[in-house]
Order: sequence, then structure tokens, then C-alpha cells
Amino acid sequence: MTDDHSDLDALTGLASRSSARDWLDRRLAPGGGGGVGACILIGISQFASVNAAYGHQMGDAILLRVAQAITARLEGILGSEALIARMSGTEFLVAFPASLEVAAEDIARLILSAVSRPFMAEDSMIRLTARCGIAAPVAGDDPSGLLRRATAALADARRSATSEICVRSGLVPGGDEHDRLDADLRLALDRGEIGIVYQPQYDSLNDAIIGVEALARWNHAQLGQLDAGTLFQAADRADFLLPLSRHIQCRALEEAGQWPEGLSKLRLSINVTAVDLAQADFTGHMLAMIDASGFPRERVTVEITESGLIENIEQAAALLAELRKEGLRVAIDDFGTGYSSLAYLKALHPDYLKIDHSLSRDILGTPRDRIILRAIISMAKSLALTVITEGVESEEQLTLLAREGCDIYQGFLRSRPVTSAELVEMVEKAG
Repeated sequence: MTDDHSDLDALTGLASRSSARDWLDRRLAPGGGGGVGACILIGISQFASVNAAYGHQMGDAILLRVAQAITARLEGILGSEALIARMSGTEFLVAFPASLEVAAEDIARLILSAVSRPFMAEDSMIRLTARCGIAAPVAGDDPSGLLRRATAALADARRSATSEICVRSGLVPGGDEHDRLDADLRLALDRGEIGIVYQPQYDSLNDAIIGVEALARWNHAQLGQLDAGTLFQAADRADFLLPLSRHIQCRALEEAGQWPEGLSKLRLSINVTAVDLAQADFTGHMLAMIDASGFPRERVTVEITESGLIENIEQAAALLAELRKEGLRVAIDDFGTGYSSLAYLKALHPDYLKIDHSLSRDILGTPRDRIILRAIISMAKSLALTVITEGVESEEQLTLLAREGCDIYQGFLRSRPVTSAELVEMVEKAG
């Protein structure tokens, strides 16, 4: 799809890294090229396990099929002037002229959809996952600056447990931009910029969707889509955690209350922060929100997030016990990182233990990593807790986690976070 075939990648036949830089240089040059709409850097996740399982020759064949799948998916959408390049072993770049009236996020979703389709290797079916980092150009950009921001955005996406697409414009959060984000956040609720998506949760035994976790997205007018991490960091700095948290909880419950009968068996998990638990009216407010939404109390799980240390754990335990009496369930989120500790397990009496994605990914690492994860799951089982694992991105990872005793999983292996409408369509198709 590139207009320069003089320098191609030997494996895939796509433009090479140097050819991609030349393409960007021509289009970013003053008075020439017509500008760049956006750069989308795609990183294939955990591809080392494919090479280890099937060998590098088969791994190369899969990468060729990935390149072909991306090209075929974008053919007819971006036109012949767009760029598709292989930048390194498992990283690809898509860029298009500014004259094309397309949204980079929409193109990124098409790419992720193409990559997620199963590929056959020998007698096995391989499902790949990927992340995308998007860089939006600004005046005076050069290829190095644009690619550097795309790389940073991809790193953001890889670190995120909730967002497979991250965007960095010329306004990168940091320094003075922190002040801008903090100020913008207070207007974001009124502008309708804070949206809700749902991460499906699957039964490890039969792959059926049994619940969802409600997550927040900030669709910032200038910076694009920002994940929950950036959103809550800004809220913490701006002393805005409580109104933000309550807004997200209310929106998620309102949407879930409108779900059709086909979703009547799904549980809804909503995140609760330490700031929420510090409020004297927490229990009454939570129950009032649930009842107003029409969503059944017995299908709600409150997840204690790691946004802040619970200072009065005895008070928190009493509040959660009240919710449990009213039919709700309790989960400790991100166990193994942040502030989570054995004290939480002892005092809060949760029903679910959610293992952080950083630990679940380590199961493909060293035997020592697996021993640590096995010990956490064993402890949870001894306490009669249901184990939920975040960040599952490969069949191999899921197989090992299920073998160790994981009951429920979520991650990009089966689904990205989806809107309420997309969730309804997904469940109805599966049914």
C-alpha cells in the first residue's frame, strides 16, 4: 500500500523501517507530501511463546500471515498512498496521509481484529493478541519525534490492563500538561467525555461469558482516548476521586439496568476506591444507586481497587459486610501489587480474589514465577475464594492458569473491553 517499493522487508514484503522513515520524512517536510494523519504502531503480544512452541520457522510464517491479514483488512480503506511497514521483529507500523478522513482509533481496531483471528500452525490453532500505540502529528514534527511518541503510546498500551489502544499527541501528559489534565477533568463529566466499557469475564472451564468489569475511558478532545490509569491519576491530583468514582459507578449501573433478558445471568463488577470506603454514607449511597438502576443487587460485585491505601480497614470491613448482607459480593482487585496484602484478606472477607495481570503473565516465565502464582491461588482456595485472573492474552497462558486453579479469567485473548451495545451483541451471538 506504500508508494515506495525500493526498500522492502525481506520476510513480509512490507516496507522496511528505513523506507517507513523516508515516507514520513517526505510527508512531514514543509510544503510537501500533504502531511500525515496518524502513525499506528502495532506490537504483537508474547510472540516468544509461539517461537518456543513451534520454532522460529513457523514463527516467521505466522508473522507473514499477520502482515497479509493487516494488509487485506485495510485494503480499500486507506488506499495506495498509505504505509504499512514492519519496523522490527513483531512490530508493524501503519500510517496514512492527512487527506484521508478516517479516525486512527477505528483503523487500530480493524488491525486488532485482523490480528486476533486464529492462524493455523501445523495442527494447532494459534490466537494472537496485539496492542496499538497511536501518535498524532503536530506542527514541526519530524519522523523521529512522531515515532518516539508512537513507541511511548505502545508502551502505555502494553502496561495497561484495560486498554489495548493508547494515544499520544504532541501534548504528552507530564509537566504543565498535568495541570491541563487536572483542569480538564472537572469539565469532562459535563461534556460527556467519561465513557464506560465492559471487560468480559469468562469461565475457565467452558469459556462462557459469566460477567463483566465496568471500566472508565476518557475521550479527551485533544489527547484522544486516555485509559483508566491516566484518568484516576488526574483525579487523584485534582482531589476529584470521589465524584469521578461515583459517576462511573452510576453510569455503569444505569447502562446495565437496561440490558435485555439475554444478559440476565451476567454479573457486573464495579470498582470502589479507598476514598469511597472512607465516606460515612457509602453503603446507603451504593444501595440507592443500584436500586435506582433496576439492576439486581445479587448480581453486583464491588471490587476494591488499588487507587489508595484503606486507612481504616475495620470501618471498610464493616461497610462491606453490610453490602454482603444485602446480596452483593466483594472482590479484592490487583492482588499481588500496590497496597494489597494479607491484611485485606483477613479483614475484608472477600468472595473473589483478582490476580493482577503482571503476575498472570509471569506464569510463562521462570519456575520461580509459577511457584509464587501457585502459592497465591492455593491460599485463595484454602479461604474458599473464587480466583479471577486478569490480563490473559494467550491459550498457553490460559491453560497453565486453569491448571493451577484459576476459576474465571479476563483479557484480550477472548475480548477487548466493549461498549454496552457491543456486549449485548456479543452475548446474543454466543447464545
